[in-house]
Amino acid sequence: MIIAVSNKGVLLNKVLDASSNTIWDELKKIRESSELEKKTIRRRWIWELIQNASDCTPKDKKIDIEVDYSNKQIVFSHNGLPFSYENLLDLITQISSKQSSEEKKTGKFGTGFMSTHLLSDIVQIQGSFIQDNKYKKLEFAVDRSGDNYIDIKNKTKIMLEQLDICRH
Repeated sequence: MIIAVSNKGVLLNKVLDASSNTIWDELKKIRESSELEKKTIRRRWIWELIQNASDCTPKDKKIDIEVDYSNKQIVFSHNGLPFSYENLLDLITQISSKQSSEEKKTGKFGTGFMSTHLLSDIVQIQGSFIQDNKYKKLEFAVDRSGDNYIDIKNKTKIMLEQLDICRH
C-alpha cells in the first residue's frame, strides 16, 4: 500500500518529535538512575557495543574488536561492515528498522548505544561510510548533550542535517 503524504514537512516533524521523545526518555532514565543503576549501566555499554559490532559482521566472518583506554578516552574499534546511511539514521533517531529485518539480530541497533552516553554526552564515530558502492571516511559526532527535550530535539535535527551532508 502506498500512502500519499501531502505535507512531508509535518510528517518529518512528527518523526523528529517521536525520535526526540524516545531519546529524551532514555537519557532521563540513565541520568536520573540511582548510583547502583548507573554502575550497572556503566558496565553494560561495552557489551552493547560488542553486540552492535557483532550485528554488523557478515555471516561466517569473525569479528575482531579492540578497546583502548588512554588519556581519559576510550576507543572501541572493530572490523565489521562500514556504516550505511540507514545505520547512522538508526543511531541518530533511535528508530530502528531491524525488527522488520528477516535476519536474526540479537539487539536493536542503536538502542543499547544509548548506554555510552552515561560515559560521555558526545560520542565520536569514525570509520568507513558506504553509499552507492562508494566508500569514504566517516567522522561523526552523536551529540546527546542538553538539559531538556528541546535541546535534544535541536541536537537531533542538527545531526540529521550533518548526516544529509555525509551523503553528498
